[in-house]
Amino acid sequence: MSDLLFELVDEATNDKLQIYENRIKFTKKERTAAGCSVMTKTFPISALRSVQIKAPGAGSAGFLQVSGGSGTVRRETGPAGALRNENSISVAEADYERAKQIKEYLEGRIAK
Repeated sequence: MSDLLFELVDEATNDKLQIYENRIKFTKKERTAAGCSVMTKTFPISALRSVQIKAPGAGSAGFLQVSGGSGTVRRETGPAGALRNENSISVAEADYERAKQIKEYLEGRIAK
């Protein structure tokens, strides 16, 4: 039985964020001159330190971004920078309410 609680999929890129009982998993396609490869990153929810969300707006993408406790923070500016971060996913208007639910859930887990 899967312990998948939430899933968010970027329809434009097919990037995926999955929230499980005890872990977070990002699956993203990395585009390079040589083609595409799939990057998967999984880390325990216990390592989560923060969650950020930005609503999509006129002419700008929304996103959901998390940071773990690795000690290093990748500084990216603006929505475009956040979307390049491996710990983020684009959020469409249709998915914004779901993204807010995910943020609230994760913040609750951080508080424990």
